[in-house]
Amino acid sequence: MLKDALAGMSVRPIMYLSPIVLVLALGYYFFTTYQSCRSHAEFRQALRAAIKASADGAAPGPVHLVQITDFPWDTAEIFVNYKPDGSTTDCPFQWDWSSATRDKLIAGDLLTVIVFVKDDRLVHYLEYRRDWAEFVDLKNPYTPETAVFAVSASPANPYEFILSPAS
Repeated sequence: MLKDALAGMSVRPIMYLSPIVLVLALGYYFFTTYQSCRSHAEFRQALRAAIKASADGAAPGPVHLVQITDFPWDTAEIFVNYKPDGSTTDCPFQWDWSSATRDKLIAGDLLTVIVFVKDDRLVHYLEYRRDWAEFVDLKNPYTPETAVFAVSASPANPYEFILSPAS
């Protein structure tokens, strides 16, 4: 039956199947890229909102990383002035930072990375702008119970906050 249907086509089936396969492949690529980019952007905004709420008094007290994560993790490590060896995925359509923005942050020593690990496997990471909030006096690694940070205003920049371990 399929053979009869294909025999009735005026051109080879590959001419019909190639665009379908291409559209499916591109759709998968953009869907997975979108999910990754949006996840990082939403997580970054959640951390930024928690920091601002703590500083403004809307949610007084320290910032608990476990309260803004929606995934399980055992340990977190925070790397200030992070300089990666390679490149990362460029998020199109402003789904997240562009690679140009990220490269500027790296060149300016303004990239902080928080890495979340569960059972010795990376489960999530977050790239954060150090000109938004600077982590100081770090004692890596942190557990969900110890990843608690006091927030204070930066004396040098009114738009920046200082986060230090709350112990």
